[in-house]
Amino acid sequence: MYRAYLPIILILVFGLSPKFSAQDFDTNVITIDGTITSMDWQPDGETLTVGGDKSIWFVNKDKTVLHHEFESVIDIAWHPSENSIAALYSNKVKIYDVSNWNIELEIPTDYDEGVYLYELMVSEPNPLFWSNDGNYITLIPQLRDTDLVVWDAQNGDEVFALEYLDDRILGVSWHPNLPYLAVGYINGRIDVWDITTQTMIYSFNKHSYSVAAISWNPKSKFVASAGIQLGGCGVGSLDGNSVFIWSTTNHELRHTLRTNQCSYTNPIAWNDDGSVLAFTTQSGGKQSDTYNTSIKLFDLALGEIKNQVTISENEASFVSELHWQPETNNLTYRKRLVMDDDNLTCVRQTIGILDNVGQEIIRLEATGRICGEI
Repeated sequence: MYRAYLPIILILVFGLSPKFSAQDFDTNVITIDGTITSMDWQPDGETLTVGGDKSIWFVNKDKTVLHHEFESVIDIAWHPSENSIAALYSNKVKIYDVSNWNIELEIPTDYDEGVYLYELMVSEPNPLFWSNDGNYITLIPQLRDTDLVVWDAQNGDEVFALEYLDDRILGVSWHPNLPYLAVGYINGRIDVWDITTQTMIYSFNKHSYSVAAISWNPKSKFVASAGIQLGGCGVGSLDGNSVFIWSTTNHELRHTLRTNQCSYTNPIAWNDDGSVLAFTTQSGGKQSDTYNTSIKLFDLALGEIKNQVTISENEASFVSELHWQPETNNLTYRKRLVMDDDNLTCVRQTIGILDNVGQEIIRLEATGRICGEI
């Protein structure tokens, strides 16, 4: 059984409408009542959007927060054109015209919200994705019979699906220019599919354990994939909790970045020009349930780490999501803090925005929690 406390968060930059209320903050810490489940940047980088329980919040660069009440939002994703935003609910995906918030398209789903709440506690997936040309929208539905579905974003028709067999899908990433979808499985395999011909082009099989996240480089020549091997910090083989950067030309492994993850998540993100990859590392956790968590920046041309920022120490927290703010060198992370409360395990989430030297610009702190038995 799960309990969701209070609403959620999102960020955008429009003019006010009767549906919105605004609030200005003079501090770098913004506290908003609600639970956080997802975040995404408006493609022009002006506003960060955060989704949660019955509300969406839009926070722009002058720290003005716009609030819009919705149903409980599981995930959100901006259309590349900035004209639309997709929101995942428990039984549907809605695509909104952001100029007036009219519904452009509604796609029924059988997404299991109970499953998602469990995943929110332990592995925190991001189930909703646009293709980079905006023609397709992808969902990892967490259902027994379907592991991934792709819809035509114009009419909602299903154009591609992968059935659940023995290999659950944890991460996907679209090619920056072509209708190719990289799909990562719990058994460590990555398949690249051509959605138009519905054929698998090639596979990458270097991960020994689960593939938690995939990120296609914007220049298209490389893919980064992050593995997880459960059991605690430093458990297992060297590649179990590592990030691989591999060539899409000859499928050879180019770089291995050790992450030493203590959690079920291993987020990664390329910056706009594909020159830097952000990833997280953890230490501690062998004798306790607390960790030290850092974000590292890998310079692809130099082949080395160019910067490192510690975002938490001696804390039972994990980074669930990483996004670069478009057209800037600022990096956004979403962190979840795990705590016990009345025999339940609860998660409270925080979003932070770091500048190019690792200084925190803004932090969003949610007062709401999601609690359940694990």
